[in-house]
Amino acid sequence: MAPTNFSGGTVNRRVLTPYLLLALLGVGVLGAVSYKRFAAVREFAQQATLARQDAERISTQVILFSEHKLAAGVNFSNAVEKLGVDPPTAAVIASSAQSVYDLRHVRAGNRLAVGRSVLGELRAVRYQIDADRMLWVIPLGLTHRVFHAEIKTILSTTEVAGVSGEIRDSLFNAVTDAGETPELAMRLAEIFGWDLDFYTDPRSGDIFRVVVEKKKYLDGQTAAYGRILAAEYSNDGHIYQAVLFRDPSGRPAYYAPDGQSLQK
Repeated sequence: MAPTNFSGGTVNRRVLTPYLLLALLGVGVLGAVSYKRFAAVREFAQQATLARQDAERISTQVILFSEHKLAAGVNFSNAVEKLGVDPPTAAVIASSAQSVYDLRHVRAGNRLAVGRSVLGELRAVRYQIDADRMLWVIPLGLTHRVFHAEIKTILSTTEVAGVSGEIRDSLFNAVTDAGETPELAMRLAEIFGWDLDFYTDPRSGDIFRVVVEKKKYLDGQTAAYGRILAAEYSNDGHIYQAVLFRDPSGRPAYYAPDGQSLQK
């Protein structure tokens, strides 16, 4: 094969060809590495942007609540102050709340909460009026000079549950031992109050059974008891039973299985 002359020299094509192939291969490898590096940098930038957006969203939208139960004798404004709100702002919050709810009806034991952003900025004040209603007070703007107050319905569901227990010393203790509140014991005592004196009649070993409606919040916590649909109390071998029906006037009342009203 004849050599090729380049500027007075000769280069064998058989020698040149491998070098050209290596050069082209090198360019391809460098291009692939550069593309991967560019893609990695771009992905990192996208992840950093998303992280920054999440941080901004959390700092502005996420609300962290501090909550406590109202103590007896504490007015609404002072209770808000106890949760870290300065007195002037607490007074404005109370004034706004008063426009939609009479704060004289605020009850000890009900829950009050102050919500703040992760940066500590005041975002909301809420007070649970009862099992169905929540009072909200929201700042308008960042100056905390103007607030909007409204009462919202608390979303909940109702389920039917059975509760039973054995008396050792009192009905109240037996009900609380079963994981329920004293309210259920009081209502059970009212149902059988015409036949039993729950201060003197209960005996150790007595059994109670109740079928009751429970109103529950969407997080699963029990909000309140609904109707007691049926109840039974076994006292010293004698069984008392009650079933909820409507009387001829349409009013709900409790009856024994034989149709006799428990109200004598």
